[in-house]
Amino acid sequence: MTRSSWKPEFHCDNIYLVYIFLALYLIGRYWVRCNMAYNQIDEVDLIALVALPLFAGVELGVWTLSLDTFSTGFRDVLFSLGGTDITIAMVGALFSIGGLVATGQLNGENFRDEEWYVIGGAIVALPLYRFVPAFQNLIDSYAIIAFALWLLISGAAVYISYKG
Repeated sequence: MTRSSWKPEFHCDNIYLVYIFLALYLIGRYWVRCNMAYNQIDEVDLIALVALPLFAGVELGVWTLSLDTFSTGFRDVLFSLGGTDITIAMVGALFSIGGLVATGQLNGENFRDEEWYVIGGAIVALPLYRFVPAFQNLIDSYAIIAFALWLLISGAAVYISYKG
């Protein structure tokens, strides 16, 4: 078979799979809408609530973590942007915050202004640490400052989940 002669096929037997996936999608969508509430930590957010403090702590140097199975650490560089190394931990932390905000918006409640300030502070803390050398020097000057910033980011994650 040559590459140009290949065409995808759709058999009638597969239509049941489409119905199953459609039903699962609708059930999942209904579950998310019914089980997400304001002033309550949602089950959907639990993965991000574990991942964000983990990634933020690694990024800030509060602790180190590596997976021997994949022989990689979370502080390994994914790519460089403007001479600044972007690590797995930073990307994971930003995706975790984004996930918390996205699930908070799915329930139909809009965040208030003070909640957006907390979200903005949590989002910009790690990029500031990476891209602004003076901020990085301030955080790295004492371990307690890095730990305090980590506590603020972790607390912001719980606040975002609770309010969203």
